[in-house]
Amino acid sequence: MHRIAYFAHTGNVSGPNNSLIQLLSALDRSQFEPVVYFPSGGASVDQMERVGERWRVVPWHLIEPSQGLRRCATYVRDLFGGTFALRRALRRDGVDLVHINTSVTPYPGLAARSLGLPTVWHVREILRCTTMHDWYLAVIMGLATRVVADRVSLGMERKARLQLRAISRTAWFDPKTQLVEAIENAMEEAVDQEAVVAHPPTALTGGKVSVA
Repeated sequence: MHRIAYFAHTGNVSGPNNSLIQLLSALDRSQFEPVVYFPSGGASVDQMERVGERWRVVPWHLIEPSQGLRRCATYVRDLFGGTFALRRALRRDGVDLVHINTSVTPYPGLAARSLGLPTVWHVREILRCTTMHDWYLAVIMGLATRVVADRVSLGMERKARLQLRAISRTAWFDPKTQLVEAIENAMEEAVDQEAVVAHPPTALTGGKVSVA
């Protein structure tokens, strides 16, 4: 039996937390035992309690670039206090694998890396294209054993240009981000080749994207 620590970004109801509940419902309980960590209480914590899932609340704060330097002191405290608190919790619970269900907090990844635990980072948010975000995502890539990013995207052709119009579990996205531009480029390539494109490639799709 292997114990998996799942990290949520909020204790309240959210798209990522709803997806997390679906992931837990499909988990093979004969092989894996989950424990869910929240930074605060809320409706999602109550829901976990109702369905009988094991959970913990270990306080930390989300990274919010919109707050600028106003939260620097908080982030520095979390970098040490939050990371060490999470590290103690992971050791106490005998965790074998860490699954971080958000990209807006680095502390679970730092705690897992310090313990040598394999870490799956599930990137669910789309960040604006800035130097700070590029650096932050590079840190995530460095800390994670594996990065997962699964979304369904809808593009529509307008004025001879394919535009991304919707992304699953995302109410709003910045059309100027590198991720959105990459998705649009891949869609245009698929239309040009009249082909189904999938990443990673499958037996049916193969590797058909030459420009992305």
